[in-house]
Amino acid sequence: MELRYEHGGIIIENKVFTALDKFVADFTKVLEEYIDYVVVSGYVVILFGRARGTEDIDTIIGYMNKDTFTSFYQKLSREGYYFLNPEDVNGLYEMLEEGLRIRIAMELKFDKEGNRKERREFIHYYAEWVKRVPNEVWSKQQAELIDSFMANATNFKMTPEKYLEMVKDGSTMR
Repeated sequence: MELRYEHGGIIIENKVFTALDKFVADFTKVLEEYIDYVVVSGYVVILFGRARGTEDIDTIIGYMNKDTFTSFYQKLSREGYYFLNPEDVNGLYEMLEEGLRIRIAMELKFDKEGNRKERREFIHYYAEWVKRVPNEVWSKQQAELIDSFMANATNFKMTPEKYLEMVKDGSTMR
């Protein structure tokens, strides 16, 4: 997989396109119609090469007025998405105004054999990449990734007690 920054976006070439990638592409296509956003968390780590499992994406979105949010809500509903929060469109908008997260899902039908084939293709692609790319290049990329995680961790000031309190309460940071 090769990445480059071009015209204000990240261009990805030679990537095995997974079911999760398709979900992210489809969902962010809807987001782009309504709001500025950034994808964060586990999916980004996977996208940049770390082997880890996730079944969701986390996004941070800009401000959306109520009319725009209502239209966004209706579009998602028509496209087969649903909201895991029990609130209606008004309650969901109030949650956003209060800085709370809303959770959106889509029923995904996975083809087991297709997934196995996809995984085998990825393993083959990755093995070929390891053979082709000099160790110095791979090592440098991994070091830069790890260094960026460490930099983010040191810039994020939270005590272990505060973290455990948030986990126990199920709350989010504001």
